[in-house]
Amino acid sequence: MGKHLASVLTTVNGPYSVQLGDAALAHCLADLDLAKQHPGHVSAFLGEVSPTLQVEFAMVHHMSVPT
Repeated sequence: MGKHLASVLTTVNGPYSVQLGDAALAHCLADLDLAKQHPGHVSAFLGEVSPTLQVEFAMVHHMSVPT
């Protein structure tokens, strides 16, 4: 994962003691039940990460952008 995508994890994990890796975050974004276990991380991704980085993160993890 590139340096700018690593900043996604810094933003998402910053306020939480449980740290998600990039694969775990991708799984949370793709699975609603798993997302419910980490609502703060998912909320930070959707609310604090720029849409450009959200799309790039999705593409790197082979997720469709609408997902």
